[in-house]
Amino acid sequence: MDRRAEFLRMQKPLKEKYRSEPGSSRITLRARGSQADTPISCSVDLGRAVYEAQAHAGVGGAGTAACSGDLLLGALAAAPRSPARWSPRRWG
Repeated sequence: MDRRAEFLRMQKPLKEKYRSEPGSSRITLRARGSQADTPISCSVDLGRAVYEAQAHAGVGGAGTAACSGDLLLGALAAAPRSPARWSPRRWG
């Protein structure tokens, strides 16, 4: 079975559940930020991982950890690989 067909097979029971119980399709994501020792760095806790972040070197940060732009670009880069991209194709 190809990867697309396998993915659609795995989605089938979820879609049936979401149709019969629409509230079960809601997913809440949370993140918490906390300031580190310096005002230009922080920790971002996503529940599954903690990321150290700091201001970009272009605005005075050390440039040794991810900046907010890096975190955002990482999320955007992951989006095309996510199931959200499969759903519109499935519905035509």
